[in-house]
Amino acid sequence: MAMADGPVPQEQASTDRQQIASASILLQIVMLGLSFVLGHVLRRHKIYYINEASASLLLGKGCCSLLLGFLFLLCVCVCVFVCDIYAHKAACCSSSSSYVHLGTSKRTGRT
Repeated sequence: MAMADGPVPQEQASTDRQQIASASILLQIVMLGLSFVLGHVLRRHKIYYINEASASLLLGKGCCSLLLGFLFLLCVCVCVFVCDIYAHKAACCSSSSSYVHLGTSKRTGRT
């Protein structure tokens, strides 16, 4: 029996998990560095009413909010794209000449 050119699925899953773990560790190190820089900037500008830990929590909340907003936007774009493909496929495969797409009739061209 001949071997496949690519990795077997179990090895590929293991590689994917390792990549995700590496990205997670890298993100944590970057956030730790940002919190040190933020603490230094707060001390430099003599801002003492918020400490470094609180500023780091706010930084993490802001990054999380940006990430969730990006993921929401990505999901909306994918849904719109898929719905548009489905509507186009339905229009092409439809035997009826009265297919309605975005409020216009195919037969009359009117709304």
